[in-house]
Amino acid sequence: MSPLEQFLPYLLQHPLHRAMGLREIETADGTAWFEVDIGPDTVNTADMFHGGVVYALADLAALSAALTRLPEGHFAVTHDLHVSMMRAGMRGQRARFEGRVLRMGRSLAFIQVEVSCAGEVLARASVTKSILKSAR
Repeated sequence: MSPLEQFLPYLLQHPLHRAMGLREIETADGTAWFEVDIGPDTVNTADMFHGGVVYALADLAALSAALTRLPEGHFAVTHDLHVSMMRAGMRGQRARFEGRVLRMGRSLAFIQVEVSCAGEVLARASVTKSILKSAR
C-alpha cells in the first residue's frame, strides 16, 4: 500500500484537521490541494484567519503533497516550516491550500505551499520534511 493510500484517510479523519474545516484533499503526482471555509473556529479576535491555523494547514498541504511521492514503507515529518503571511483572510471567505513538491531526496523533501482566497495570495510556506521509515 502506498503512503498516500495508507495515511490520507487518517489525515482526513484527524479531529484537529476536521475542527479546522478540512473535508477532502485532492492529490496528483507531487501536488495536493484543499479548501477550507474561514469560520468562527478558525479566526482570531479580529475575525481574521488565525495564523496558527494557516501554519497547521500549510504543513498538512505539504505532507499531503509529499505522500504522493514517498516510497512504500515511508512517512515524512516536519523538519522546518517557514510561513510568510502577506494579507488577511476574513471570516466567511474560503481559503485554498496548494502544496507542491520541489525536490524529493532520500532523506529530505522540499515543498512549497501557497494559500489564497478569491485569487489573492494570503501566505506562502516553505516546508522541509524528513523522510523516515514508517512505524505503521
